[in-house]
Amino acid sequence: MSKFVKWESTAGPNELDTSISFGEIFVSTKETLILSYFFNFYTKFNMHMLVSGGTGTGKTRVVMTELINTCNNPDNKRSFVPIAFSAQTSVTDLQTQLEG
Repeated sequence: MSKFVKWESTAGPNELDTSISFGEIFVSTKETLILSYFFNFYTKFNMHMLVSGGTGTGKTRVVMTELINTCNNPDNKRSFVPIAFSAQTSVTDLQTQLEG
């Protein structure tokens, strides 16, 4: 019989690695666990996903980590190219990045 569990209980303990800088510290939250779960679910079924939210909530970190883990899987047939956009990104900039 299935039962519901809290998202927080699916994460391991947050342990501080004292060898990394302050800016590299990442603490899993309920929201980042949910994002990781749905990212894996949608990728498994080849579904698209749009991630939005406030600044500094871990969106980029979670998505990049999941992409790296997915692409490092030997059974994976996908690849990804990270492209950073800003208000100043032009079509020419994007084309240059895509064409290498």
